[in-house]
Amino acid sequence: MKYPVQNHTLIALLAICMLTLSCKSGEPSANNLLDIDAAAPLSLNMSDYFEDIEYIPLETAEDCFVGRIRSLQIMDEFIVVISSGDCLVFDRKTGKFIRRIGTKGNGPNEYYSFIQGDGVNGKKNTIIAAKATGLIEYSLIDGSVVEPPITASIQLPFAGKYMNIDNDSWVKGSLNIAGDLETQLVFFDREKVTDSVANTSVFENKKNSFFMNPSEILFYRYNNNVLYKFLYNDTIFNISNKKLVPQWILKTQYPMSAVADFRGDPQKLNEKSPNHHFVTNIHETDNYLLFNSSYQKKILPFLFSKKKNQLVKVENDGFVNDMDGGLTFWPTYTTPGQELAVVYEAHKLLEEIAEQETGAEKPKSKELTKLLSLINDQANPVVVIATRKKN
Repeated sequence: MKYPVQNHTLIALLAICMLTLSCKSGEPSANNLLDIDAAAPLSLNMSDYFEDIEYIPLETAEDCFVGRIRSLQIMDEFIVVISSGDCLVFDRKTGKFIRRIGTKGNGPNEYYSFIQGDGVNGKKNTIIAAKATGLIEYSLIDGSVVEPPITASIQLPFAGKYMNIDNDSWVKGSLNIAGDLETQLVFFDREKVTDSVANTSVFENKKNSFFMNPSEILFYRYNNNVLYKFLYNDTIFNISNKKLVPQWILKTQYPMSAVADFRGDPQKLNEKSPNHHFVTNIHETDNYLLFNSSYQKKILPFLFSKKKNQLVKVENDGFVNDMDGGLTFWPTYTTPGQELAVVYEAHKLLEEIAEQETGAEKPKSKELTKLLSLINDQANPVVVIATRKKN
C-alpha cells in the first residue's frame, strides 16, 4: 500500500498514531526532553571530562592506504575502516595493518559494496557487505565468508543504512529516495524479514528527482541498546525490541519536521533548511549525550549532562584540549566501552598543531611529541581516543 503524498492530514494522523503507540512502551521523562534553543553557551575543558588521551597512527603502507573514510568502527581488538570501497582492518592498540576484507566483484564470495552504517558485529567479529543479490558476511579475524549465508529478502541492500542488533539480527533503515517509501525500518535475521516499521514521512516528488541523503538515517549504540533517529524528526528512539520507543526528544523552535515536505524539491530544501536544526553525530555514555546540530550553515556541538540535567552549547567547536597540548576534541565515533574518538588526517593534524604553536605555546605531552615525529603529510590517519571519567 502506498500512502497518497498529497494527503498531509492522513500522514500527520499516521505519524501521531505511530508515536502514541510507541509511547505506551515507555514515555521519556521530563529530563529526556532537551530544549536546544535554551542551551547556554559554555567552554569545556577536556580535563574535566576525560582522564586519558590515546593516539593510534594507522600503519602506512602500499597495501593499506586509507583514502576518504566512509565509516570507522573501533572494537575491542580491531579498528575497521571502510575507505574508497575497501574494508581495512588494523590492530586496536598499535594501528598495525592486519588484513583487507573480501574482494570486490560479482563472484560468489565477492561483494558489490560495503554497506552504509554499522555493519560490524562486535560480539562475533564480523562485518556485512552488499552483493547484487543480497548480503554477505565476512569474518574480521581471518577474512573468510561466514556460513550459513544471509538469505533474507530485503529490498535494495545498498540503498540504506544497517545496524547489527544482536548476533544474527540486523535492522535496515531505507532511504526514501522517491518520496513514497512504505517501510521506514526493516528487521531481519539470516533467513527472513522478522518485523518492520511503516514509513509516515512521505513527500511529493515535484521534480521527479531522486534525492539521496544518507544523513536521513542515524543509528547509534548505547550499552546493549540500538537507538535510531530520522533526520526530519525530533525524537531519538530505542529500537532494540523492534519498536519505536521514545528515548530523547529534542525540542526546538525550528524543528526538522517543518521542512520534511520539501525533500522532493532539493533547491527549495536548500533555501529553507538553514534556519532549522538538523541533529546528527549522536553519541551517548552513562553520563552524557552529545550531538551536533547543523544550523544557519554552522555545525554546533551540544552536550547534555544526565546528572546535572543541563544542556549546553559547546563553545570552541568542542572540548579545549588542556591535557596534552593537542587539538580541540569533539567525537565522531564511540567505542564499545563508551570511549569517545575522532580521526585526524595526518597532514591536517601536523598543519593545525603548527598553526596552534604560532600563538601562545602549549606544552605537548611526550606521547603527542613522539607521534608528531613519526608521521608525515603522506601518512595514514591518526585515531584519537579519549577515555572518559567514570564519575
